[in-house]
Amino acid sequence: QAPTEQEIDDALTTAEAIGDDRIQTRYQGSANADTWTHGSAQQRKTWLMKGLTEGSIATCDTWSAPVV
Repeated sequence: QAPTEQEIDDALTTAEAIGDDRIQTRYQGSANADTWTHGSAQQRKTWLMKGLTEGSIATCDTWSAPVV
């Protein structure tokens, strides 16, 4: 069963809230991308949507993705 629009919105909100940049800024006052372990808020949202729209786990291979 496909997720509802509300479920997707909730997942995007959560992905954004727990981005390394958001967490570091909140608790340390600034963000340092060199220390991130799970990506920025935007990266997390991008990969979540890619997984949802592509429908294949293979498209979510962040290790092989080109750096933009």
